[in-house]
Amino acid sequence: LKMLWSQRKKYYSIFTEQVLITIALMICMVSFSIAFEKYRRPGLLDVSNQIYFSIHCSKMSNETFQKSYNSEKIIVQKMKEKPYIINVTREIDLAPYLRSDNFYMGDSVQIKEQKRWVKIKYADEKAIDVFKIHLDEGSWFEGETLPDGSCPTILTRQLVNSIVGENKESLIGYRFTYRNRECTVIGIAAGLKQSAFDSSPEA
Repeated sequence: LKMLWSQRKKYYSIFTEQVLITIALMICMVSFSIAFEKYRRPGLLDVSNQIYFSIHCSKMSNETFQKSYNSEKIIVQKMKEKPYIINVTREIDLAPYLRSDNFYMGDSVQIKEQKRWVKIKYADEKAIDVFKIHLDEGSWFEGETLPDGSCPTILTRQLVNSIVGENKESLIGYRFTYRNRECTVIGIAAGLKQSAFDSSPEA
């Protein structure tokens, strides 16, 4: 006992060290669990074997926009002719890992008499195959307009839940107006994340 008492400072240091190590390991485990839970949230888009390119114009007049749009169509058509190209999609603000969602375009939209500030993204019929987008309900785009002339629209599950809450009400087929254009909801995406550890925005 005398020996233990004489070396109490040494044992106290060892005990303190072990306690600190245990606390540090617990913090690491909690941080890992939080990060893993964020990673598993729906909406992670596939980016394997992909190449992005974009066209930027310093002054986007209607004439300049049309020229860039036509140029892009020619490039896309030539890319589709290459045997090593599987799919080509044209999109706006959908491709992930380019920048934070805070820098993407947003706008106010009214759905079921509720106004929401949402992220506006544009995509074509091939985007679901390129980015492996998961749909909870409905279907993806098959063209720019529906037979009734309205614009086909995909909402994220996050936006739908914020509108209908726990009612589990389906918004497939719901019509609303955005910028004087009739839109019809044709699908609900599980999410559209911009990075692996982000939450999917309301879009």
